[in-house]
Amino acid sequence: MPTWRLLVLKIAVFALLFMAADQVFAVFNDTRVNIFGKAAEEKMAQAAADLLDSQRPVDWLFMGSSHAQFGFDTDTIQAMSGRRTYNLGYGGGFHLGEQAMLLDAYLQHNPKPEMIVLALDVFALNEAAQGDGSLIRRFAVGSTSGPSWLARYRAFLARWPVFVKTYVDGRHLLQWASYCRSGDCTLPAFRRDEIGQGELGFFREYRGYRVTPTGFVGGDAVLNRAKIRYSGVRFAPRGDSVDALDGIARVCRDAAIRLVLVQVPEHEVALAFGQKYVEFNGWVNRFASRWNLPYFDFNSAEAFPVERDELFFDSDHLNIAGAELFARLLLKPLQDRLK
Repeated sequence: MPTWRLLVLKIAVFALLFMAADQVFAVFNDTRVNIFGKAAEEKMAQAAADLLDSQRPVDWLFMGSSHAQFGFDTDTIQAMSGRRTYNLGYGGGFHLGEQAMLLDAYLQHNPKPEMIVLALDVFALNEAAQGDGSLIRRFAVGSTSGPSWLARYRAFLARWPVFVKTYVDGRHLLQWASYCRSGDCTLPAFRRDEIGQGELGFFREYRGYRVTPTGFVGGDAVLNRAKIRYSGVRFAPRGDSVDALDGIARVCRDAAIRLVLVQVPEHEVALAFGQKYVEFNGWVNRFASRWNLPYFDFNSAEAFPVERDELFFDSDHLNIAGAELFARLLLKPLQDRLK
């Protein structure tokens, strides 16, 4: 066999063995399980069935990231307002370019809503406008199947640096295992039987989450204040994200859809990093003024009881009780907007 063919064969065999190991050994798999991403996968599969297959008409459409996914209690809003509502927020939806893609996909398949309520936060403007777009594509094509072979291959390539770091220097293996078992992950998994005792420490109480018929993801847990970890990231809006937000405003204006901007409440511990919120609010107020849009900021002690642990899933996401209270507070400004 020629040398080059032998080399190709060795590479192919190695790749196959590595991918097989990837399925067998937990150390290869994603250890930083993110509940908001997991919930988003389930939720977007449901949304595709609700909004694409049935083309259910919606009066008020709620959009945004995991803050929206967990924060907009569309069940309560629908019951109190008599309007047909749907929560299309999803974990990872802080990429505003993806929000624009999602809105375009929605309008292609459904009658336009009367109003769109878009949750904004610091990360939405700080992050790149485009993410990997996988959930958007899943919604747009209405597919609930698993990832394609190409997606799996890309995921394999993305884990390659982890493989090298872990196995070239064996010391990292024990560090990796210790890291995973210590509970020092971004967020715990969403089923109790998948959560180790370390991860349960993030919560004072934990019972999971539920996705309702209106797309609201209710987090049935209460944060543990002692375990809150929050980033003091500064507000630094990116040009491509600003352009994407302009695009959303333009689409709504041209389609005669009322667009409302909202900041969902975060826990008072998060608000300790106050300067970024001052800068963020100043920027959003200027943006809203330029487009003649209403902006409702509930991220303060004056607007919402941010000090009450029992209303929060974690430092910057509401739980079921918090989302219900927020819905009641948000409803009047929304109704006033339509007068």
